[in-house]
Amino acid sequence: MPIRPFRLPADAATLAEVLPSAFQYPEHPEWSLETDQREGLLESLRGLRRTWPLLRLLGLLHPPLRDIMRGFVWEEDGRPVGVINVTRQGASDTWLIGNVAVLPEYRRRGIARQLVEAALALARARGAARVILDVVEGNVPACALYERLGFVHYSGSVELDYLPEDGQTLPDMLLPDGYALGPLDRFDWETRLALARRITPGAVKRFEPVEPRRFRMPRPLRLAVPLFERLSGQHALLFALRTLDGTTVALGGCSVRTRPGGTNALSVQADPAHPAPQAALLATLLRETIWASPGRRIELSIAAWQPPLLAAARTLGFRQRCIYRRMGLILRE
Repeated sequence: MPIRPFRLPADAATLAEVLPSAFQYPEHPEWSLETDQREGLLESLRGLRRTWPLLRLLGLLHPPLRDIMRGFVWEEDGRPVGVINVTRQGASDTWLIGNVAVLPEYRRRGIARQLVEAALALARARGAARVILDVVEGNVPACALYERLGFVHYSGSVELDYLPEDGQTLPDMLLPDGYALGPLDRFDWETRLALARRITPGAVKRFEPVEPRRFRMPRPLRLAVPLFERLSGQHALLFALRTLDGTTVALGGCSVRTRPGGTNALSVQADPAHPAPQAALLATLLRETIWASPGRRIELSIAAWQPPLLAAARTLGFRQRCIYRRMGLILRE
């Protein structure tokens, strides 16, 4: 058969060969990888190869880490023409399908369906209870495929970006009275868990249960984080926004590149019941990112159920690139 298991570290090169061409959509350029995204993807794959010996060692100490980047490769005409990856989320029994990619000249032949079916079978065999994935809104063939396989649309996200300009000055946005912003320890999973439990909608929790094993980082991995950052060329800055009584109402992070090329990224989880400080939080994250890694486009993904955060991003000049549907499949209750 032309399908085979995905193998690391060798198949990092397979992703580098297939993904840049497969993720180009001339009819919808907003869906396509831009030049800096391709640079970042290729650098991340090189980082994956550099860190693989360490990941393999950590997998011996913490078995769920063995389920990083599993998947399959479809080969025809002596070369890879399609790939899929499926990954366990933390130590939970929720798995994420990603990189469903088939070269344009090999599409409409059922390859994507067979890759997804193989990934689902693998996840079931590894004890998965749920599988989730993201698909671009408007990609009708892909949405129809996932629906035929039993996936349902339960959430989504808006993908935005921000392009810093030379000499640009961000608006000086002060936090409203009653809020304070401070650093967050990268291993403080309890704060992230508590906020997620409070603000995540019930429809999302059904497919992405908010539980400690999804957030807690095992000790061997915590010890290896600085080395991962050095080898992968990325560095994270984390912040917590709290009320004066100590209640956490938002968490924000900056992932900045320390190597040439690629993009920076922001991540924010915010309580929709506290919209007032969200623009000031985003402005702070922008400043920190531009200062730490200037000259790069900054990407931001906002959950569809966080409209105040989306409004704040637009106020600061983020532009919308595309919308993703998040779809899920329950394998067992």
